[in-house]
Amino acid sequence: MNTELNRLEQALWIDVNSYGKLYYSENELKFKSKIDSINYQFQSNYVLRNKDTFNIKLGNKTIYFKGSSIKKGKVDGIKLELPKQYKNQSLFIFKYNDATEFIE
Repeated sequence: MNTELNRLEQALWIDVNSYGKLYYSENELKFKSKIDSINYQFQSNYVLRNKDTFNIKLGNKTIYFKGSSIKKGKVDGIKLELPKQYKNQSLFIFKYNDATEFIE
């Protein structure tokens, strides 16, 4: 379980720092740049990153933009919590917003 959690954390940090724009909608997190994109799909027993599967059971998932929890839209923070049987471990991944984030 720790290995899968570490793999997921590493992939999320790399993608957050590699892609300029992040969007969330209906259990799907989309990372976009001018030349590429990656999608994460969050299911109850696994997380799918394009064709790569992380076999990890998630508890609560909270998505943030500008410090507020959101249901869909632009993203700058993600908190993933594991169920109690996994010692309530959690991940918090974030990115710093620059001026381009607020220009449409």
